[in-house]
Amino acid sequence: MKRIFALSIAVAAAAVLSSCVDRANDPLLLSVGTPAQPASVVHPLCVGDANESYNRARQEFEKRERLSNIYTQSAGDNFQEERQAKSQARMTYISCAASQGYKAVY
Repeated sequence: MKRIFALSIAVAAAAVLSSCVDRANDPLLLSVGTPAQPASVVHPLCVGDANESYNRARQEFEKRERLSNIYTQSAGDNFQEERQAKSQARMTYISCAASQGYKAVY
């Protein structure tokens, strides 16, 4: 009986911890005024917009590389392009959340 009880406590603890890890890197959406939609709806909507913005930025960098064809891509250029694409995606997420009545806190 003790083993079953200990096992059930371990499973419950694992379930609680797994729910914490699932949203560990997600921003906290604080409502500003009275938003029309709940945060659980706004977050996936804004993540989709941010992902599309990131992909669009990466495609633009690839098109510029093909059009210029002057130099080979260096590691520093790749790092700079990745940083710019991530910052564009983050700004898209923040502006999307703001347009829905939320402030994103990281």
